[in-house]
Amino acid sequence: MSVSLQTQEKFPDLRIELDGRDVDLPRQMANSLVAIRAYLEFLALQQRRVLSGFTVDGIEIRQLREEAPAGGFRHIRADTITFEQLSHRLIETACRQLHYLAAQIEESTLRVLISDWRPIHNQWQEWQPQFRTPLISLGFLRELWGPAVDTIRIGGQTLAEHLDGLNPMLCEADALLMATELHWSEDDAIALSGLFEERLVPWIRMLEVYLLKLNHQPVS
Repeated sequence: MSVSLQTQEKFPDLRIELDGRDVDLPRQMANSLVAIRAYLEFLALQQRRVLSGFTVDGIEIRQLREEAPAGGFRHIRADTITFEQLSHRLIETACRQLHYLAAQIEESTLRVLISDWRPIHNQWQEWQPQFRTPLISLGFLRELWGPAVDTIRIGGQTLAEHLDGLNPMLCEADALLMATELHWSEDDAIALSGLFEERLVPWIRMLEVYLLKLNHQPVS
């Protein structure tokens, strides 16, 4: 991979590879993992690619902080993927997360009917981040696929319109649990179980269908 900066230098005790090719590093970056990774990301973007792996002395590093240790490392290797590969990975990961979440909620519908308020509330709180995690990934869809996102329709509804349906259901479940903390009745349990089984789980399953259809579209 060619690099155009004039400040490149070789450091005999440090080897840096990007997709199997040696990279010469600007001197001011040699002792900073954060700077090295940022530089490799810059080189990848020049080729319309993104980093998919980053290892330091054989250890995979998923997240770097500003206070990452300086120096002392000898071999840094980074691998990249294309934007198209990234797009498909994001969808595949989101689908796995959604499938697991739907299975958990579906399994709980009967348990809700026979449980007290506290364990149900705790379970609902544990699910909240699991809704957000895949949706964060989906925030990149429009940037990656462009107008193709709006061409996916199921029953006349776009993906964006389908996503708009989630928040009212989450708010409804929150409101029901808040209102029944002091008095949890059989009717409340039936209402929440019905919300899970008849609306929330089908919504998640349908979102998977949208994403699978989008995954077959060409990336812009």
